[in-house]
Amino acid sequence: MKRTFSRLAWLLAILSLTLLLAACERMLQEEPPTVQPTTPGLGIPTLDPLATPLLPPSGETPTTDPLAQPTALPGGETPVEGTEPPAETAVPQDVVHMVVAGDTLGSIAQQYGVTAEQIAAANNLTLEATLDIGQQLLIPLSGQVQPPPTSEPVVEPTAAPPVTEERVHIVQAGENLYRIGLQYGFTIEELAAYNNLTNPDRLEIGQQIRIPPEGYTVP
Repeated sequence: MKRTFSRLAWLLAILSLTLLLAACERMLQEEPPTVQPTTPGLGIPTLDPLATPLLPPSGETPTTDPLAQPTALPGGETPVEGTEPPAETAVPQDVVHMVVAGDTLGSIAQQYGVTAEQIAAANNLTLEATLDIGQQLLIPLSGQVQPPPTSEPVVEPTAAPPVTEERVHIVQAGENLYRIGLQYGFTIEELAAYNNLTNPDRLEIGQQIRIPPEGYTVP
C-alpha cells in the first residue's frame, strides 16, 4: 500500500516538472514585443479617419483670437469689425477781429461765416454803426452771442474837503515865502499879513510859518 502511494507521488512530480519545462520552452520561442522609444512630454496624436471634427454651436462664428474680448461701446452696443467709433466734433471758439480800412459788418460776417446781426449783437452795435480802424470786434463762431463785458465806470476822486484849521510849515534850506505860498495856495502878501512879517524876504531855517485855513483873505 505504501509502495503504491509512493510511486503515484513520483509520477505526479515528474508530470508537473515536464509541463513546467514545456511552458518555459514555449515562452523562450516567442519573440519579445518591440518597444518604441518615446520622448517625455511629446505625444503623437492618432489620426482617426472616422473622427468627426468639433464644430462651434450653430449661429456662432469662431474668432481668430479665442482670448480676445470685444470692446463694448456706450449703451451696451458691440462694435462691428473694421469700423471706428465716430470722432467728436470740436466746437469752434470765438475770435477777435481788428477792423482795418474798408471793413464793414457785412464783409467781416462773410469772412468768418456768420451774420452781421450776430456780430452786432455780440458787440452791442447797430447794423448801421460806423467801424473805426483798429476797433476790436468779437466774432461769435461758437454760435453763442455774448456781448463783451462792459468796462467798469471810472470813479473820479472826490475833492478833498477844505482845510478849516491853521497849519504850521517849518522853513527848510532854500525856501522862501513865495515857494511856501505856492505849496499851500497863498500869496506872499497873505502869508506875510497872517504871520505879521515885516520883511517877507528874510526867512530862517527852522522858522515856523503859520498857514491860514483855506479861503483866507487879507483883511
